[in-house]
Amino acid sequence: MAVAVMSRVTVLGHKKLKSSVFRALTESGAAEITESALFDGLHNSKASDSQEIFTQKKDKIAFELSFLKRIKQLQPYLVPSGKLETILKTVKIKPYAENESKISANFGRENLLLPYGEITEILKEEERLFKIISDCFEINTALTDNKSAKAKIKGLLAELQPYAECDVKFSETRATKHTEFVFGTVEIKDEETFWTSVEYADSVPGTEEHIFTLFSATGEKARRRAVFTAVLKQDYEAAKAKLAEYSFLPCTFTEEKTGAELIEFYKQTLASLDAQEEALYERVKPYFVEIPSFKRLYDYYLIETEKSEAGLFGVESRDTFTVDAWVPEAVCGAVVSNLNAVGSELVVITRSPEENEIPPSLVKNGTFVGAFGKNVTAMFGAHEYGGLDPNPVVSFFYCLFFGFMFSDAAYGVILTLFAFGYILIKKPVNKSFFLMFGFCGISTVLWGTIFGSWFGENLFKFQPLDTLSADGILIAFGLALGLGVVHLAAAYAMSVAAKLHRGVKSDLPGVFNDGGWMFVLIGIIPFVFGMLFKSSLLDLIGKIVMLVGAAGLVLGGAWGKKNPLKMFLGVLKAPYNAISVFSDILSYSRIFCLALTTGIIGMVINIIAGVLFDLIPVIGYVVGVGLLVIGHAMNFGINALGCYVHDSRLQFVEFFGKFFDGSGRAFKPLGSAVKYHYLTSLKK
Repeated sequence: MAVAVMSRVTVLGHKKLKSSVFRALTESGAAEITESALFDGLHNSKASDSQEIFTQKKDKIAFELSFLKRIKQLQPYLVPSGKLETILKTVKIKPYAENESKISANFGRENLLLPYGEITEILKEEERLFKIISDCFEINTALTDNKSAKAKIKGLLAELQPYAECDVKFSETRATKHTEFVFGTVEIKDEETFWTSVEYADSVPGTEEHIFTLFSATGEKARRRAVFTAVLKQDYEAAKAKLAEYSFLPCTFTEEKTGAELIEFYKQTLASLDAQEEALYERVKPYFVEIPSFKRLYDYYLIETEKSEAGLFGVESRDTFTVDAWVPEAVCGAVVSNLNAVGSELVVITRSPEENEIPPSLVKNGTFVGAFGKNVTAMFGAHEYGGLDPNPVVSFFYCLFFGFMFSDAAYGVILTLFAFGYILIKKPVNKSFFLMFGFCGISTVLWGTIFGSWFGENLFKFQPLDTLSADGILIAFGLALGLGVVHLAAAYAMSVAAKLHRGVKSDLPGVFNDGGWMFVLIGIIPFVFGMLFKSSLLDLIGKIVMLVGAAGLVLGGAWGKKNPLKMFLGVLKAPYNAISVFSDILSYSRIFCLALTTGIIGMVINIIAGVLFDLIPVIGYVVGVGLLVIGHAMNFGINALGCYVHDSRLQFVEFFGKFFDGSGRAFKPLGSAVKYHYLTSLKK
């Protein structure tokens, strides 16, 4: 199958049926709203107040989910786990997701395929859920205030540490009529140097005591020390100046407590704040079981927002409305039946796209082709409506190249079993990604068997192509380039087919050029085989096909040009383009390089493990087995990723670069914007 044929459905009716019409279109999962034509007496639909309400509610639910996710990361022990019945007895809250056998704090997409009607059932729980959201807003504010208070207290505790051994109350350091107190902290590196520096030359008469009192520091790494002295007012500035070079910071505390007392007070306050925080976290705990409900409610308002925005594409009069939608022709009848069931005051008209209209594209492929189309082609871009579908060719070559590059049959078995096992056990709604790797795993098994590689070893003594021998390396390299030639020839063939499909006569030079390169590339294959096997017949066939291609290139360069000089210059483009084609062919050497890398790394891991087995009794086997498991696991992961990336690059650059730009517009029906679920659809 290819790009689906679209029909345009126009619905006219009384305004009272508008919401029912949009519900029917959403339930179908097969209608993309498009702009309606504006006629006299009609005006564009206006945004309703409900659109802003939907957005506000959606944002509140998004806050709730992000809040719960953040709490889960901070306090994972709060998240309940286990059987649903047990959890409900603990939290005493009835969640909406009663059909779930287990509850977990899953903030990703649910593996659920739901009809739109089931999504709307969540509205029965809306009031209760928004009360929870309001409570979480309060909890979040309280947690934020608590965090700020704790940060402030921790800062004060750090500031108080130098005063921990000080027996002077902070309130007792106020100045008197004749004296000033110098009280604060200094940064001390060497205490002896400090005393030498700050001691007065004419110290206190009759005594050798220091004017300053330097208190012991708390903690081995403490650099700031509390310093205290009482001086006459006229000596105050001189005393401060003595301390300035030691980064003196005056004390800012004024409480009727010593440093130790104030530290203990703040520690108790901090413990109280910790208890408050713990109580707030416990208050959140019952809400984790509501995550499925919040996700369902979020998707509901996401759909409602989408419907409200889609409604702006329609037109209306005082009492009537008109809305247009693109619907796949295959399900158009079913969609029209659903619309007719809305009410008798509706008129539903269907027609084919007009010449000036560009419908969205919907590609319908089988299981094998579709798996690659959704995960390779769709990453690059969307098909043009009415254009050719490259997915059949992409799927064949992608699977072929991946197996060649991964190249180890045992790795292929593991990949196949994992991919198809995941599908069988987990039953994912969207299984195309795993199907793609399952098919690639089968290809890997086939190529690995040809290369005789099972975990880097020829375990079954069957090796049609030894990629580590001198001849085998050359054959494998030539095979990789040969596959590249075929892939490029297919790309040029697709380009010719696309141009002919569009029926653009003015692009005949392009048809000749691309067709010429297609024949040149095809001719290379029998020509090379003719040389290798000394077959004059294959050599002749190759030359004839390449000459046909060369003639096409000459025609393409000269076509439509009346000036002989321009014709000559046009023909000269072919040799110039040959450089680009040749570099494209060389790009396929990456297939050979990755195949060689996978096998060699696996072999080296086996050799090192074998040495350990032989040299170290008992322990050598333990270490060697560990090396085999970890080494092959890393080799598997790194090379699987490399194969995926390089295979995609060959499709995106070498293949798509010849004919496919991905500039189409993908079909996006109402309801497809859901984030946490999958909606049923007539188009499926």
